[in-house]
Amino acid sequence: MRPPYFYSCYSLVCLGVVGLGVLVPTILIDRLWYYGAFLLVEFSALYFLVASVIYWVGQA
Repeated sequence: MRPPYFYSCYSLVCLGVVGLGVLVPTILIDRLWYYGAFLLVEFSALYFLVASVIYWVGQA
């Protein structure tokens, strides 16, 4: 039995965090590093998404 594969869930969680962070107004909304942090989370979500697609194509 193989361990469960969670990269697709990690990708969805990262995209949810980015969505909430950009939509919900905070006191940090006028800071550039605020958007930079969410850009890094978005890139990690993209990595997890591509890795999960490669995994599922390889398993098929």
